[in-house]
Amino acid sequence: MTVEKGNKIFIAEGDIAANPATVNWQQNLSQKSDNYYMAVFTNKDKSIYGPQIPDRSLLILGDTDDEQSYIFIQQGKLDALKAKSSGDSFTITVDDSFQYGQKNKQGEGRFLVFHDKSRNPFQWRFVSTLYSKLGNGALAIISLAPLPGGVKDIAKYFSGLIGDPLHNF
Repeated sequence: MTVEKGNKIFIAEGDIAANPATVNWQQNLSQKSDNYYMAVFTNKDKSIYGPQIPDRSLLILGDTDDEQSYIFIQQGKLDALKAKSSGDSFTITVDDSFQYGQKNKQGEGRFLVFHDKSRNPFQWRFVSTLYSKLGNGALAIISLAPLPGGVKDIAKYFSGLIGDPLHNF
């Protein structure tokens, strides 16, 4: 199952500023770059706990049986994301303001992006940023984007996303 429009997601507020990342891309023949926050989210609508997530200060991808993935938040849009929160820390309903990337048409490995939608970075720019931030901890990517051969097939995975833009809900 994958996160869909209308699902409620939970982001541990302490996770957001803890993982800054720079995403680089090319748009209109010029190099672009901006700062994002990377965080793990839990899909509350597909949680083993139902809509109530236990109070945890830090969720790590893969530490529960809940549906989890990553969200990238443009640093300049963090206040706009906070304004969408339903009040209990960071529980947010996924709507048209989000974009997503995924491994395949079935929605495997779906991750979310909350940013200025006039930007056009390809999906793999976010995946490669995640991979570079995790370094030797890259095995967590396998949960995000299952690869039959593991991390050694990451280049093959990227090549399948080259030129694939983020999707709108």
